[in-house]
Amino acid sequence: MKKAIVTGATGFIGSYLVKELINNGYRVLAIIRPNSNNRYRLENLSDVKILECDLSDLKNAGKNINENYDYFFHLGWEGVYGENQSNYIVQIRNIEYALDAMELANKTNCTRFIGAGSIQEKECLVEMQKSQEVTNQGNAYKTAKLASHFYCKLKANKAKIDFFWPLLTNTYGVGETSSRLINSVIQKLINGEEPTLTKGEHLYNFIYITDAVRAYRIIAERGISYNDYIIGSERVIPLKEYLEELKDVVNPNLTLGFGKHIYNGVYMTKKDLYNKNLYTDTGYKTNVPFKVGVKMTADWQRRELTGSKKISLP
Repeated sequence: MKKAIVTGATGFIGSYLVKELINNGYRVLAIIRPNSNNRYRLENLSDVKILECDLSDLKNAGKNINENYDYFFHLGWEGVYGENQSNYIVQIRNIEYALDAMELANKTNCTRFIGAGSIQEKECLVEMQKSQEVTNQGNAYKTAKLASHFYCKLKANKAKIDFFWPLLTNTYGVGETSSRLINSVIQKLINGEEPTLTKGEHLYNFIYITDAVRAYRIIAERGISYNDYIIGSERVIPLKEYLEELKDVVNPNLTLGFGKHIYNGVYMTKKDLYNKNLYTDTGYKTNVPFKVGVKMTADWQRRELTGSKKISLP
């Protein structure tokens, strides 16, 4: 039986990944924050052992692990949303935690380390090349992701561990309670409100949550160490086209407020948001078309967000 360690295991992506691994014959050690409010996401799952350990104490977690593992998925990260996304102290700590995770992977004899990269790392590189001031304080998060990527890559080479840092594009789906774009637009349309948006001319790539975590697993099992993987669909199109499709599914009678916000972000290219490596190296394919994923997410929001915030994963 394959065995994996997962940090950030009660998060939106982490909890789906744990279930994906279990459904494919893994035993999982889920490292979660002490007294996590989202611990219920892992309840009643077989073949899961829970270890409460704050990210700041990962360096000592090996004392409580008495067996070897095969794969280490490091999804734990502080300040993904909200004010701490721009808090450089919090984000610098995340770099240290990522290196501690790599060290723990080495101590538990994992042969493959899979980090949670972000497509925003590429945005950061583009902004760094510009001869102008950087005003987006969210770059603290992007920069920490990028730094963690390179530091862990160095450490993996020294530890002789196969290394993967796939860049996740934009995931969404049943169970996400954040105020990110897809969630907030769906919620406004359900409530009969017009979302205020940018012109939507910049390119986007969305992937449904179950497809995203399956990609993590398949990269771990079949990926080529150090290769450049982007976890996303094969559809890289302007944001406006995605949101028009979303509206047609959720509430076709409303209009979308395109152009009411100014877009100050980076204009990514198709090459930035998609490459064939995931598909050609592993045989991976997505299963959930965008409209299908939106319908499932909207149906869940209608049912669940009016009542309990607790999430039952499908």
